[in-house]
This record gives sequence, C-alpha cells and structure tokens, in this order.
Amino acid sequence: MSTIRHIRALMGSNLLLNWYPKLLGYTFRRAVTEKDFEIACSIRHAVYTKCGYLAAGEQWENKFHDKYDDISVTFLAFYKRTPIGTIRLTNTRQGSPVFEHFNIINAEALMSEACWEIGRFAVLEEYRKSRRFASVGLIGMCYYHSLANDIHRWVGYGPHYILKSFMLFTKPKTLPLGVLSEAHQEARQVLSGYFHKHGDHLVVFSINIAKTKPWRTLGYHLKTLISRTDE
Repeated sequence: MSTIRHIRALMGSNLLLNWYPKLLGYTFRRAVTEKDFEIACSIRHAVYTKCGYLAAGEQWENKFHDKYDDISVTFLAFYKRTPIGTIRLTNTRQGSPVFEHFNIINAEALMSEACWEIGRFAVLEEYRKSRRFASVGLIGMCYYHSLANDIHRWVGYGPHYILKSFMLFTKPKTLPLGVLSEAHQEARQVLSGYFHKHGDHLVVFSINIAKTKPWRTLGYHLKTLISRTDE
C-alpha cells in the first residue's frame, strides 16, 4: 500500500471507528482473548435464537464457535459497553464457509491470500435499521484491517438486503453458482428457520476493496449525528 493511502487509512480509521463512534456511545475492537470469543458466540446465539433461525429442538451450541474462528479475524461492537454485534474475516486459502457451502463458478480466480471471506455478521435487532452505525462500524473495522494487511477482495453470502450495509462503501457484485454442496444441504436442515425465511433471497457476493469509498460513509454518519438524537 502506498504511503499516502496508508495515511488516509489511518486517518479514516480514527475518525470513523474511534472518535466519532464514541460520541454516540459505540466502541469497536478486535477479539483477542477467550472472553472476547465467548462474547462473539453469545451475540451469534442471541441473534439466531431471536430470529428463529434454528430448527425446532436444535441447540447447535457447538456451531457458534466453529473451526474457522481459529483462522479468522473477529471484531466486536459495543454500545455503552454492552456487546451488540460481531463480524469476522476468514482467509479463503486456509478454509472458508462460502467455498465449502457453494460451488462458485471460477472460484479458483478468487481464492488467494488477498481474498478473505466476510461473514458471521450478527447485530442485535434493536441496533439495526435506524441505528445502523453498529453494522457499518463493524464493516469499517474489516475495511481498515484489510487496507493494513493487503487484503484486496471480500467474498460472502447472505440475504440480498445485507448488501445495503456494504453499499455505503462500494457496490458488491453477485457471483454465479453451481450445484450446492452437501455441507450446505446439512446447514439447511440445522438452520431451517434461516433458510425458510431467506432461502429464495440468498446471494453470494464479491467486493473489490480497491473501489471502496469510506469518506462517503463518514460524511453520511456525520450528517446523521447532526440530524438525529435517538442514539
């Protein structure tokens, strides 16, 4: 990364993810300790349970911490010290749910040290929609981590409306899919509520980090700070 871009990344990181969020009561950090990962899993559990994603009688407790957590970078969001959201980046070269679950056409062209999966995106319901800063802040953590570590592309999957959270940074591109894998079919049984609700609207997407515009995001939220007092 060029010196100028590195300086811009540091400035943007401070403004978007440090000074400004604290004015609204938000803080963001990378999960490092065992307690941090317990917090991440508890948020995932709360979101999946509240949304009714799990199959009847399915606890799925061992899945909230999976094999990918050990090779991923996980971030946490807090509102007035209360954990409210989490997200993670996973190196696709070391293993990735999106490539395990979906047979992406021309996947080899995406799998590299510079391509990471963005996933496990979970924000408590009361901090979504009008209070979108938790979602955008978590994506911002992934963005500035990517800039600092030569990560050039993200891939991920979810319901189509999740793409709106990325639109403030850049325009995601949907990817063509082949036959779904056995792992994906198994996930459909365990998370029957999730796929019943979103199955027809799931997309696999790719985001070119080089085309992002974080300053537009910062401006959007500065305007929000001035015009809204409900946070």
